[in-house]
Amino acid sequence: MKKILCIADEFGKGHIWPMWPQLLAELVNDVAIDNYSEVGAGNEFISNRVIDACEKKTYDIVLVQWAMSRRLDIINNQQNNISKHILEDKTYNTKYSNVRINNRAWWLSSNSQTKYIQNYHKNYISVEQQKLRSINQIKLIELYLKQKKYLIFYFLVLINWTLLTCRNQTF
Repeated sequence: MKKILCIADEFGKGHIWPMWPQLLAELVNDVAIDNYSEVGAGNEFISNRVIDACEKKTYDIVLVQWAMSRRLDIINNQQNNISKHILEDKTYNTKYSNVRINNRAWWLSSNSQTKYIQNYHKNYISVEQQKLRSINQIKLIELYLKQKKYLIFYFLVLINWTLLTCRNQTF
């Protein structure tokens, strides 16, 4: 039985209807699929989730769907009053946006409408910096999985509205 790891944002979570990891499980026989996708996940969370999962378990295939580069993932350790802003957010203060990896509480705030987060996006991280962060996280995971000799497929839906291609590599 092949072991497949799937990690993505809400397009992998299946929180409204079945998404690609759930459909894959229905279409492919004799596979065990671990799906660690999360609603609102950005690329920083996705890259950390890949490493965490691969350190705990061995996989035959890793499928990563990267998110738009503008997403902001925050490790919430009660710093800088961030908890107050999380509680003010009517949508992203729910269970879908608070995820634990290795005793770190991640707040996946990608579409938060609170002024604090909107101002952070607008004033502190340029579009170019957002793209560079995503490229660096993708390259980090590519090198990490290459070292583990995994068959990987990764694809990007959009990075700041620029369509990128699917990539498949065997190491």
